[in-house]
Amino acid sequence: MGGVALNAAVGGLNPSAVRMAGQFGARMLWMPTTSAANHVKYLNASATMTALRSDSGDTPLTILDDDGTVLPVVGDILAEAKAANMGLATGHLSPDETIRLVEYAHEGGYPMNRIVVTHGDMPFTYVDDDVQTYFAELGVLVERLYMLVLSFHHEASPDALEPDTPYTGESFYMSDTGLEGMFRRIRDMGIGHSMFSSDLGQAGNPLPIEAMGRACELLRQAGFTDDELHTMAVESPSTFLGL
Repeated sequence: MGGVALNAAVGGLNPSAVRMAGQFGARMLWMPTTSAANHVKYLNASATMTALRSDSGDTPLTILDDDGTVLPVVGDILAEAKAANMGLATGHLSPDETIRLVEYAHEGGYPMNRIVVTHGDMPFTYVDDDVQTYFAELGVLVERLYMLVLSFHHEASPDALEPDTPYTGESFYMSDTGLEGMFRRIRDMGIGHSMFSSDLGQAGNPLPIEAMGRACELLRQAGFTDDELHTMAVESPSTFLGL
């Protein structure tokens, strides 16, 4: 499945990039990730994540103007994505931006089951329990990461950018939310409102398909049933992609 991320490399908040991606069959749209102002702010505070910083030299991107209002171009982007039947991911926007984006999309008639909150359990994109419950009521999905499951078991790391990068169990991405917090939020929201993905593929980390198998083993040990895992790893992604 193809997709496009609205980073500086494609012109940032660029409706034309969305339209062209859609014409080529892309099924996935990410709002800014490495070019997001929120990403740059947090990654600049990390001594270990330098390789993931935006190096475009462009101004970090936000979807809000100085008054906190969603920029009109976001409406154009959503219209192009909806016309091309693309799923929308919130990228590395700040939690406040994520809330504003979801509400703006809801008001504009974007299908809520075609929106996923990216990295809902990572500290720099974390949205709290009340917000996740609110999203569930709207019908929005929250992305849960196999990487985090493996990271807390010291089997993968968001910092593993080179094959020989030592992993000590300490990471910029580790937070006090922990795995138990993530598991609790999954159950509180309802299994059908979580979507698992790997976020893997980095040098030094397990391969995505291998990691999915291992993470499912750990999730079973944590009490999730095969039916629940199938919902989060198969059914929810299929719905999100409009399959």
